[in-house]
Amino acid sequence: MDSNATSPQSAPLISIPAPVKKKRKIWLIVLIVLVVFFLLLVGGIAALFYGVKKAMANSDAYKISITDAHASACVAAKLGEPFVATGLPSGSINENNGSGSADLTVPLKGPLGTATLHTIAMREAGVWSITTLTVNPASGSEIQVLPVPSPCQ
Repeated sequence: MDSNATSPQSAPLISIPAPVKKKRKIWLIVLIVLVVFFLLLVGGIAALFYGVKKAMANSDAYKISITDAHASACVAAKLGEPFVATGLPSGSINENNGSGSADLTVPLKGPLGTATLHTIAMREAGVWSITTLTVNPASGSEIQVLPVPSPCQ
C-alpha cells in the first residue's frame, strides 16, 4: 500500500468555519423570537375573542333573549331540544346610567338544525325589555318571538 494514500478512516474532517456557525446561531435566535412573537399574537387574539364572547354572554340583554327563545314552542319545534347558543355573538350593547340599548345576533344550534337569533332591546330605569326577538332558521321562514309571536309553521 502507498503510504501517501489516505484511507477513509484517516480522511481529514471538514470543519465549518466560525462565521458560518455564527450565522446559523443568529438565524436560530431570529427564528425562536419569531415563533414566540407568533404564539403571543395568536394567544392575544384568542384572549380577545374569548373576552368579547364572555362579555356579550354575561349581559342581561343576551340572557333574556336566550331565555325568551327557549320559551318559544315554535323555536323548540324548529331546532329541536335542547338548542344552545354557539359561536361568537355579534352586535352592540350600550349602557349608560340605567338606560341603554342592545342589538344582538346569536347563532343557535339544535338537534334538528341551526338558526340565528336577532334581538333588539331597550333598557330604561335599569330594566331591559325586548323590543324585537326573531329567529331565522337555516331552512324555513323567520320565527317572530316578540313582540307578537308568529304562528308555528
